[in-house]
Amino acid sequence: MTGSDGDAPVVAEGTASILRRPFPAAVVAGLRRRYDEWDVSVDGPHGPYVLLRIAVTRWLMAGRAH
Repeated sequence: MTGSDGDAPVVAEGTASILRRPFPAAVVAGLRRRYDEWDVSVDGPHGPYVLLRIAVTRWLMAGRAH
């Protein structure tokens, strides 16, 4: 997969589950590094954030199922 600039989108199919706080420390740290010190563990403008965990069963890339 390339960068997150949107030039090479992919679609993941699978089952999603909602993760609520407390989030794993490694996830919080990774999001802080990636998104300019954004802290997912602090409430957003509409309340607490949640994360989605996707158990991927199939990737769709360049119009083909893999």
